[in-house]
Parts: sequence; C-alpha cells; structure tokens
Amino acid sequence: MYYATLIKGKDYRVSGINFLIDEEREVNEDLHSYLSKSPVFSVRTEVFVDKKDEVKEDTTAVTAKDEAKELTIQYKREELDALAEELDLNPKDYKTELQIAKAIVKAEKELEGKE
Repeated sequence: MYYATLIKGKDYRVSGINFLIDEEREVNEDLHSYLSKSPVFSVRTEVFVDKKDEVKEDTTAVTAKDEAKELTIQYKREELDALAEELDLNPKDYKTELQIAKAIVKAEKELEGKE
C-alpha cells in the first residue's frame, strides 16, 4: 500500500485527490512515485509480509539529498546562512538554498563522525 502526506502548503489537488496539510491519503503506485519527487509531499510504503496481514513499513534510508531538501522546506535562506555559519561554512560560497543545505548536511555528518 502506498501513502502520501502534504507537508507544505494548505491543500493540493492531483489525480482527483485533494490533499490537505498533514493529512495522509492512500494513493496508487504511479501517484506515489510521482509525489515522491515533490518536496511538498512525504510518502511511505507498507508491504504485507504474510497472510496474517502483518505490516512491515518500508525502511528506505533517508539520503543526504532528501535531508537537504527537507532543510530548504523548513528554513528560509537567512536561517540556512546562520546554520552554515555555526558550522564554519561561508554562506556566500553557495548560490542556491539547496546547495547550502547540502553543505550543511555534509558538515553535520562529518561532525557526527568525529564524535
């Protein structure tokens, strides 16, 4: 089974389904694939394991790119610049919010590795 949740905005209509903010809706596989590429949606998959309908949630690892996209949704450019400065990065070295978010994620992972 496939699910999608609108995480940014108030509402969004696609393929005859009206999504409201933070409301999870069941979707078909094609729509799930389409929405997984959108930064305004969060998607998940449930896989049936056996005949007893035991459900195992998809544990796909979150990539650094996904984390960077999430940062650009959560923070404005000025806030990203402040986060970068806290990590000894120069915000002026990055043209877009996504570039600076990727650098922040990378710097945070490096810090985690040193601890």
